[in-house]
Amino acid sequence: MKKISLLIVSLIASLALCCCSSDPTTEPTIDSKPVTVRINISTPTGSTASRSSGSLEWTDANAEKGEMMNNCFTIVVQHGIIKHLLVSEDYAEEKSWVGTLTAKIEPGETTFYSFANIKPEAVGLDPNIDYSTSNTPLPADFDNKLYTVNGNVLTAADFPGGIPMSNKQTIEIKKNTSDVDLEVIRMVAKVKLKITNDTPNDITLKKVALTDITKNEANNLYLLPGKDNGTAVEPHINASAAKEMFTINLNPEVVVKANTTTPTIISFYVNESIARMPNYFVVSVKTDHATMNHRGALSNWNTISRNDYLEIPIKLNDYRVRFKVEQFTPIGVLPTVEQNDEMLTVRFKSYGEFHLIPYVVRISDGVELKPGADTAGGWVFAGWQTLTLQPDGEGICIYDRMPTPVPSRHTIEGVIGNRNGYAIHKVLIGINQLGYDIPYKVEIIKE
Repeated sequence: MKKISLLIVSLIASLALCCCSSDPTTEPTIDSKPVTVRINISTPTGSTASRSSGSLEWTDANAEKGEMMNNCFTIVVQHGIIKHLLVSEDYAEEKSWVGTLTAKIEPGETTFYSFANIKPEAVGLDPNIDYSTSNTPLPADFDNKLYTVNGNVLTAADFPGGIPMSNKQTIEIKKNTSDVDLEVIRMVAKVKLKITNDTPNDITLKKVALTDITKNEANNLYLLPGKDNGTAVEPHINASAAKEMFTINLNPEVVVKANTTTPTIISFYVNESIARMPNYFVVSVKTDHATMNHRGALSNWNTISRNDYLEIPIKLNDYRVRFKVEQFTPIGVLPTVEQNDEMLTVRFKSYGEFHLIPYVVRISDGVELKPGADTAGGWVFAGWQTLTLQPDGEGICIYDRMPTPVPSRHTIEGVIGNRNGYAIHKVLIGINQLGYDIPYKVEIIKE
């Protein structure tokens, strides 16, 4: 019985094929017929770890009210032609996932450009056009389109239409494809300062700041995210975009209790950024104590990518970095020395060898810390970098020998040449019991 049934089915199929071959209006094969596809769009999901513990994902577990989608749309593109523009309604309540957009899409490689909290008009498309019949090409160089992101703000409510999001994904549509899962990437990063107080006194915070942040200005970022290198989405910033020290004046001011290990949280948003001078970010905290303004070097981070979630632990401390300056010169003319909590400036009027000798004092009791990695409560050189050298070049700059830390002697040693100019360096002083480095600028001037 099974063999007979198969024979009958085969005969019917053959007759059907014969009929089709004689029909001049041949229907497309099933593989090329458009299939109805539901487009699902979501905000990022995944591991709940934050960047402070090695992950670079900002996940739903870390998201708060105002950080999801108020609306979304997708551009469906095949062979450079816009096949569909699918636009959602404005949602009564923000969503982390939507699956209400559908379209008939021909099988084959298909590129989806997805956006949230952005309107089609903002990227050069007209939502009133039926792109499924207009045969309209994707705007030229769309993948390199610039966009204005005002991401340096204090709260999610400071984004008038919600946090802008975008992404590009290429997916093979098959004859049995029924759903396509897309993800939009937030175009800003979130920073969370977790501040504790190691001192015996309450400290009032007046302002916080982060260096080298891309400014809020026209066309500062690219519309689409950068390359995903497997651990992060690389920053995609307009090369001509300006940078700033992004500063938040705290109103009301925030009090961090003495000797507390429970962190006080200060959160804000920033544009994706790349640290250049120096090649890491520096966070600053201004307090009501003139001697306890805090600066911390984020020496492991030189990029902030869109959708990053950065948890930065800060211990308010009462350590002060200062320098003694020695010059060995045949003339005997002493240099002029000025220093404060942020920078040492040394003006040399003659040439010769010089030593910069750092020392660290605990302000609360006036105790000077001993140098050395093996010393409990001591300090070490954690880094040294030349930021500016004018003029630059061997035999042209102000140095006959560039200054370099000598850990065995706990000094920075160099030789001033007989040439005028200046240099700016940055030293990192690591406090053994603090767990992070204190940055300090050093300016050397030869007059």
